[in-house]
Amino acid sequence: MFNRRSRRLMERTMASGKDRISALPDDLLLHVMSFLLSRDAVRTCMLARRWSTLWKSVPALHIEDDLATDSNKFMDELLRLRDPAPLNVCDICDVCKASDTEDPENVCEVASNLIAPWLRYALLHEVRVLRVSAPAFPTDLVPISSHLKRIELCLMKFDDPLDLSSCQVLDVLEMTYCNIYESIFCQSLRHLNMKHGCFDNEIRFRISA
Repeated sequence: MFNRRSRRLMERTMASGKDRISALPDDLLLHVMSFLLSRDAVRTCMLARRWSTLWKSVPALHIEDDLATDSNKFMDELLRLRDPAPLNVCDICDVCKASDTEDPENVCEVASNLIAPWLRYALLHEVRVLRVSAPAFPTDLVPISSHLKRIELCLMKFDDPLDLSSCQVLDVLEMTYCNIYESIFCQSLRHLNMKHGCFDNEIRFRISA
């Protein structure tokens, strides 16, 4: 019965030529668009006039690229043109993958320099959930936020202390496949999940929470 009704509704919609999706309220469309990769969210501006500026207010950033030069330029333009709306999620995934012939230290430095301005932008725009999968966390970035509640880090190497003590409401920290050689500081932390981590046996690892 449900399939028949759905089919009839779709046929009537196609026959009438109406764009029912574009008729939805902005809040609902932005919620749906927040699950798209940022590059795909921007591409929706080509659908119709109704969509031309919606992507500027999407409350999420999803970057899933091996960060070549064009991706870097894309993100710079995206952040420049985006409305100053708060972010629910910033998801930076699979950036600067190292090949067997590349110097791991150089890859870490490149990754750190690339993602640092994006992380600063996310923190400035009150991001609540931060997910980063990259070789390194920017060493000169001390996260300061009264909105960030969850951080998920993957495939990172920490040669320097990770100071999250200025994230006042941070509840959850997840670290997966991370190499951790220094201390972690976070006074508000309630849940710590560490999977497949690597620690230096010669250094006493300390978590202050």
